[in-house]
Amino acid sequence: LLEETNIYARAQHFAAHFLMAIPIFWSAFRFPAAVNALCLALLSIGTFVASEGGMGPFHNLPLDVRIALGSLFNIFFGIIGYAVNSQQEESRLIHNELETRVAKRTRELAASEQFANTLFENIPDMIIVKNAEDLKYTRVNRAAEELLGKQREELVGHHEKEFLQEATWKKRQLDDEITLRGGALRDVPDEEFESANRGKVLLHTRKIPLFGDNQHLNWILSISEDITARNQLEVERLAVAQEAAARKEAERLVEIRDYFLKMAAHELKTPIMALQLSLELALRKSSIIPSEQRKVIPMDLFTNAVEETRRLTRLIDHLLDVTKIDSGGFDFHHSKRVNITDLLKSTLDKFVGVFQEAGCSLSMDITDSIEAEVDPDRIQQVFQNLLSNAAKYGKGMPVSVKLDSTQTHWRLFVEDQGIGIPIEKQTQVFDRFNQTADRNVFPGMGLGLFLTREIVRAQQGIIRMRSIPGKGTTFIVECPKELQLSINQRQAA
Repeated sequence: LLEETNIYARAQHFAAHFLMAIPIFWSAFRFPAAVNALCLALLSIGTFVASEGGMGPFHNLPLDVRIALGSLFNIFFGIIGYAVNSQQEESRLIHNELETRVAKRTRELAASEQFANTLFENIPDMIIVKNAEDLKYTRVNRAAEELLGKQREELVGHHEKEFLQEATWKKRQLDDEITLRGGALRDVPDEEFESANRGKVLLHTRKIPLFGDNQHLNWILSISEDITARNQLEVERLAVAQEAAARKEAERLVEIRDYFLKMAAHELKTPIMALQLSLELALRKSSIIPSEQRKVIPMDLFTNAVEETRRLTRLIDHLLDVTKIDSGGFDFHHSKRVNITDLLKSTLDKFVGVFQEAGCSLSMDITDSIEAEVDPDRIQQVFQNLLSNAAKYGKGMPVSVKLDSTQTHWRLFVEDQGIGIPIEKQTQVFDRFNQTADRNVFPGMGLGLFLTREIVRAQQGIIRMRSIPGKGTTFIVECPKELQLSINQRQAA
């Protein structure tokens, strides 16, 4: 520019160089490195052509022509550079989008694989995948490791015969072979399995053939559910059902038995009562027979017969009471306030002959005028049962009877010095049909003390026993003077 003397030419030359520099800088910022270098080289040609020191065929051309040619060169190569840059920019955007999609899909596949692995590992059933060719393990889950008692490294790539008992792995291999031949799911509902950690377990196993892309059977999937607890629950449920059925059948048999006892008792009681009345009438009439004739008639036979009919009547009454207890009809329906002292004394009067016949001396310690709310017939039955036991098992030995009271209760003590009760049988004294002594020596049905306990319970009292084998037995009855009404009784009242 310094060599130019024309100011206009200088300005024109400067403007041309400035305009040519614009594509160069634009290319530097816009193009990739390779394109950038090419464009710079091409643009420099245009600049060289336009410059004053240009050589070659352009040197002798006027400055204006050189400037125009340089500008055309720059514009042409600028357009080429822009086109190339646009194509590369589009390729770069497509490449970035593809990379984004691939990265996203890779993340999705990784998440899906992680989910499948987590699901596979955490299923509580034992899952085993075997190679169809050699039946070796290719994959197992955590439940399989626990049930088999081995680490994954000890299982994968190994055959079951390496760590299972011979009978077990042969049975499982047979199931696998059947699955392979059939090519369909095989269900094994109750497979017995010896677990290293749980012992003997029961499995419900399903074997599923898995085919590859070429429809070739490549693997066997085995899913085994531990049904030991469920099976045990089913067994228990069945046992409960059987027990309920047995209980129902027992209740039905008890009803039949009670019905039979009631019918038999009523049918037997009628002729026995008639026989007893006839014998008692005969005894009363014998009193008017002259003494000479009375010696000829064996009156003691009549007396024994009357006593035996009374004993049969008592046994029948006991049977009827047992059926009432079983049916829930044994209760105090006629409770009233009575003098317990008088009730006991009247019972003892009836037993004077019984104790004399048994050779038992009787001592009494009875508090006067003890009053209580009781069913007199039932309480007298308690007195009779205990006194009968004392005379029966204390034969030939003293018997003592004591009656006293506290502010709220009355108590009865009946003590004999007889054979006592064996220690191993003392807990069974009040059981139904229980005999603590030899039935051949002491005949009976074993119902007296059972009924006594039930009567005392109905009276809201308790009965206790203490006995020393060979030295005697004492029974203690303690009952309240005032009965407490039940809820139903209060509502009825």
